[in-house]
Amino acid sequence: MKTYTQFQEDMNKFMKDTVMNNPGVKKITTDLKQGNININNLKNFAKSDDAKNLKNTAINMLLKVGQNKLDKLKTKTSSMK
Repeated sequence: MKTYTQFQEDMNKFMKDTVMNNPGVKKITTDLKQGNININNLKNFAKSDDAKNLKNTAINMLLKVGQNKLDKLKTKTSSMK
């Protein structure tokens, strides 16, 4: 089971490696750094495959953490019998 610190490190890595390297996020952050705020670009990104992929990756990561916790509890309860 991961500690809170390990989970936090994984989340930071996810944000840095996965989110910030996503092509859609890169385009939006580049535009924002240049002072360009285009609502239509944000709307398009929200509906894009890039956004869906990020969502799915995040959900899978959280499910994996939850499954690890359940497995740990199952092992613990099995050993108590």
